[in-house]
Formats: sequence, structure tokens, C-alpha cells
Amino acid sequence: MNDPLLERRALLEQIADMYYIKGMSQEEIAAAVSMSRANISKLLKACVEQKIVEFRINYIKPPGYALAEALKERYGLKKAVVVPSHTHEELSKNSVGVEAASYIESIITSGMLVGVSWGTTLYYVVNNFHARNTVCADVIQMVGGLSAKSIDTDGQDLAKKMALALNGKSFIIQAPMIVQSRVLKDLLLEEPNIAEHFKMFNRIDIAIIGLGSNRAEFSAIYKSGNITREDTENITSMGAVGNLCGRHIDIDGNPCSTSISDKVIGIELHQLKKIETVIGVAAGFEKTEAVLGSLRGGYINVLIVDENLAHSILNAR
Repeated sequence: MNDPLLERRALLEQIADMYYIKGMSQEEIAAAVSMSRANISKLLKACVEQKIVEFRINYIKPPGYALAEALKERYGLKKAVVVPSHTHEELSKNSVGVEAASYIESIITSGMLVGVSWGTTLYYVVNNFHARNTVCADVIQMVGGLSAKSIDTDGQDLAKKMALALNGKSFIIQAPMIVQSRVLKDLLLEEPNIAEHFKMFNRIDIAIIGLGSNRAEFSAIYKSGNITREDTENITSMGAVGNLCGRHIDIDGNPCSTSISDKVIGIELHQLKKIETVIGVAAGFEKTEAVLGSLRGGYINVLIVDENLAHSILNAR
């Protein structure tokens, strides 16, 4: 007497062979074994459930995939991307910009408000951003202006260019990033246009920010002429290892009170934390401490960096 279980197993194996090996269609198999197509579909599903048929996908993973996954897991990120490092740092920054632009394009939808800070890496993000006729989104500058010699990397120019690509409006801060005194800052923040601008920070859906070093030889704020070398030394002496949106933080992400803290016009760190998606971009091992502080402080949840920086972050203690 035949075993029904063995007979069914033989049937499943036969159908699996006909479909997956011989390449027959479900209609052809149905005709060959005198069954309906619906039954063949159910039996093919059973082949998978009973592991008669098993699938394996041989992914070709990019070189930085393992580094990105390690960063994502260690810091609980939404996403991490690691691009190849180049001998010339500007090429590394451009590669970071390409990936950041691509990621933003993949998640942005009409009606969103995108916040931008400033910096050379952000310049490459905006420069590699591709216009989409199907999306209409606005862009807001999150930090006051730098200087005329930093026009290409200034938040005002970046916000305008990105808004143009997104078929939206740009909202610009009509004030410098760092002013002369706390009194002047408070007066400016009372101006109706600037006060309204700051209220809009609470509506930002996606923020894209550069992660800056405080060391004079790497500090974009210092190079733009907004602070002196003495300022950079003072900032470093207070334990600050990096800055984001002009706000200085220590290695654990705690805000640092410095000589310019009360003079910065821009989004506050606590506001930054409330934004759903904050993308941090950087390239070069010299940004290690700045990125670490940003990650440990929970200010960013998407990180896009180059391989050298990724290795340095993961090896840091």
C-alpha cells in the first residue's frame, strides 16, 4: 500500500522541478498533471513552506556595506552610508554629497520642509541634487550667514539652490551666524521676520547638516573669518570637539558653553533633536570627534561618511 505522505512529497518535488528547473509555466504544469492552475500555485507555495525549494540571493554588496551596517547597529541609526575615500579630500566630500543627495531624493515628498545648515560637504550635496518635477518642497536656512568669501558654502545660497531643484520656496535668515553680542542677538530675534523664521524650525521634516571640527586648521567657521584663532583655542579649552549648526558639543554630545554661544543665530540643539530625519554628512578622519559627539548626543539619525572616517569612528573609544 502506497504512503500518501510520500506520494504528496513526490508530487511536490515533480512540480517544483517542472517550474524551477525546467522553466515550465503554471498553465503548462497544470495541463501535464491534470490539475487546475490555482492548485499548482498552492502546491508551489507549499514547496517553499516545506523547504523543498529554498532561495538564496547572492547580493553584490558595496565595499562600505559592512562599515555602514556596523555604524547603524552601534548608534541605532535609521540609515548609514559609507563611500570610498579618495586621496583628495574634495573628491571624498563629493562622493558623500552624491549619496546624501540620492538619499534625500528617495525620501522627500511634496509639502515637506527641508532644513539646511552650511559647509563644503553640504555644497556637494546640493550640487548633486537632481530636480524632480513631481515634488514641490520648501527649504529653510537653519543658521545665519557666514561671509562673502564663503558664498558657495553659505546656507543662504544652498537653501536657494535646493529650493529651486525642489520647485519650492526658500526661507532665508537675514542675519549673520555670529553677531557681536548677546544683546544684539536678542534684538535681532525680536524682529518679526526672524522670529517667524525661527518658529518654522519646528515644522522641519528633514534636516541636512555638516559636522564641523573645532581645530583651527580644519574649522570652517574660523576659515570664514567669523571667529579668531583665540576663539578656537577658547572653544577647545571648554571641551568642545565639534560643532553642528554653529552649536558646540563635547565628545559625549553635551552642549558646551563657549565665548560665542550667546552670539550664534541659528537653530538650537534641542530643536534639532525633534526633527524626524536629521542627516549628518562629513568626510575625513579629522571629523571623528565631531561625528562621535553628534552620534552620542542623538542629534543625527542618518550618517553619510567616507571609509576613512567610518573606520576612525568605529575604532574610537
